[in-house]
Amino acid sequence: MKRLFLSLLVGIFIVLTTNNISASGKTDDFFIKESFVKNVQEALLEDHKALTARMSHFIKVIRDKNIPNCFECSLYLIRETLNSDGETQLVAADLAVKFSPDLPEGHLHLLMRLLKFSPLSGGRILKSTQGTLKTFFHFPPRDAFFYSILSRISKGCIIFLLIFFLLVFFKYPSALIHRYMHLVGFSRFYAFALLLAVGAASVVFVTNEFSWIIVLMTGTMFFSGVAVIREKIVMHTVLIVCLFAEAVMILTGVNESFSVDKETALRNFKAVYSPASI
Repeated sequence: MKRLFLSLLVGIFIVLTTNNISASGKTDDFFIKESFVKNVQEALLEDHKALTARMSHFIKVIRDKNIPNCFECSLYLIRETLNSDGETQLVAADLAVKFSPDLPEGHLHLLMRLLKFSPLSGGRILKSTQGTLKTFFHFPPRDAFFYSILSRISKGCIIFLLIFFLLVFFKYPSALIHRYMHLVGFSRFYAFALLLAVGAASVVFVTNEFSWIIVLMTGTMFFSGVAVIREKIVMHTVLIVCLFAEAVMILTGVNESFSVDKETALRNFKAVYSPASI
C-alpha cells in the first residue's frame, strides 16, 4: 500500500514537472522579435487600421502576462513610422504609449504628432502633455538629462552675471571705487589687503562648481549699491534662478554617479526624433 502511494506521488510529481518544463519552454510570438517586426512591416504596407488590428494582439499578450512596458516595441513603432502619413504616425504614437505607458519618449512623440497633425484636439493634447511631464520626472534614466539642463541654466546665469558685473563696473567706475574705499575706511593698505583676500578666496571658491554661488552673491550685493532699480531687478532675478538650479541639483543628489552619463542620456532622448544622432 505504501509503495503504491509513493509510486502515485512520484508519478504525479513527474507529470507536473513535465508540464511545467514544457510550459516554460513555450515561447509566445510576442517574444520573438522577428514576428513583431514582420507584423509591423506588413501592416505599414496596408493602412493604419491594419496596424491597429495587428498590434492589438501584442498589447493583449503583454497585458495578460502583466508586463508593464515593452520599450523596444514602442521605439520600433515610432522609428518605423516617422516617414509615414499623418494618420499612421498618430496611430503608431498612440500604440507606442499603450505598449510603454512609463516611457517619456512615447508620450512626447504622441504630443508632437498631435500638435502637428491634429492641433485642434485640445483634450488629447492636454492629456498627452500631462503624461509627458509625469513620465519625464518619474523615469530614472531622465535624471541625467534633467540635471544637464539645470547645469546649463546655472552656468548660463553665472556667465551672464559676470558679464553684467563688468558692464556695471564700466558704467559706474567712480561710484564703485568710492563705495569700495568707504568699505575699507579709505585706507589704501586695507583696500589692497581686502582686494588680495577677496581675489584669493574667489580663486579657491571657483574651483568648486557650487561655490560660484558665494562669489555671485557677494558681487550682487556689492554692485547693487550703485546700480539703478532695473539693473538690481535683473541681477537679483538671475541670481535667484541660479540659486534655484543649484539647490535642486544639490538636494536631489547631483554628485551621485549615474549609470547613464549626461551626454548619453541626451543622445538617447533625441534618438527617437533624429535617427542621425545615433
